[in-house]
Amino acid sequence: MPPARPKENPLTNFLVNILLPVIALSALGKEGEKMWHIGAAWGMSLAVLLPLCYGIWYFARHRAMNPFSLIGLVSVLLTGGITLMVWRADGSIHEQAALLFATKEAAIPLVLGITVIVSHFTHTPLIRVFIFNPEIFDLERIRRALVERKRENELEGTLWRATLAFGGAFLVSTVLNFALAYYFLSAVDTVAANAREAYNDAVARQTLWGFFVIGVPVFVILIGMLFWLLNRLGQLTGLSRDDLLVAR
Repeated sequence: MPPARPKENPLTNFLVNILLPVIALSALGKEGEKMWHIGAAWGMSLAVLLPLCYGIWYFARHRAMNPFSLIGLVSVLLTGGITLMVWRADGSIHEQAALLFATKEAAIPLVLGITVIVSHFTHTPLIRVFIFNPEIFDLERIRRALVERKRENELEGTLWRATLAFGGAFLVSTVLNFALAYYFLSAVDTVAANAREAYNDAVARQTLWGFFVIGVPVFVILIGMLFWLLNRLGQLTGLSRDDLLVAR
């Protein structure tokens, strides 16, 4: 059995990747007289640097980086890159900023969904890396039960359907990401005096609302897929749910 992957603290992940960047963009990134108003440019810089530095620190400490975390870091860099592209020297914002940012937001889950599905045809299907793995399922017991019942050939078909659901969750996220990002960014007055602040506020709202509007449906789809996989494996092996899973 391969060594267990280091697990991130969900609260730390939420704080560094969602909450603190939102605070940096919406509360700190203002042009004002209060001591915590550091300006739109510094607010965006801080919002990008926090998750980027955390990702680099996590990799340096654990020497582990799964494809999802890597794409997350790419997303952070793209956010900074697009911001540099759409912010003009006179303080206005490029008129296509909403479309560019929404496309970036949609591209990330699209790449993830395609990667999950295509990986099924490689030596390391991601469904086996992240879900059907020896940390969650008792793979040896499942294998023996499938051999005894002469149904081992049906396992790959089951994992293929689970892969479609797994990848499909990210494809749903693609549509929701684009719609949500475009909704918030298109409301920005690109030629207003405070266009950069408004842009930062829109990115902050998209980041925070995306956690709920996008995260919850995708989470529900993934949980539904996991329960379906458990039920299907139970039918194939005759094992109970407790027997399918690794004892804790």
